[in-house]
Amino acid sequence: MGGSECLFCDILNNKKSAQRILETDDFIVIENKYPKAPIHLLVVDKTHREKSDTMAGAYQNESYWDKLFQAVHEAVVKLNLDKMGYKVVINESKYYHYGHEHVHVVGGGLGEVDSGEIRL
Repeated sequence: MGGSECLFCDILNNKKSAQRILETDDFIVIENKYPKAPIHLLVVDKTHREKSDTMAGAYQNESYWDKLFQAVHEAVVKLNLDKMGYKVVINESKYYHYGHEHVHVVGGGLGEVDSGEIRL
């Protein structure tokens, strides 16, 4: 876990706190500090990978995305979002605040999540 002054690396290294929902070999799932929905999770890569690299295909290993979405699935089932409905959001370019690869899982049964800016 690397990345100087990376919030997610600090969380992974227990230098900053976050409410952990679950952990796999490759990802942690945490609650978003600034939720945009009743349930707003972040699925964070345990390895510091820049979003610009993963989205540009630097990690063309299919198992990377399989493992990421397996972590999403486990969190969704654990919190019963599979019964309420949810969205998976991948912010890119001007829409992300942190380069460390992560995805948002938002839901919780209050209708559509607004299209406003989703941030950590």
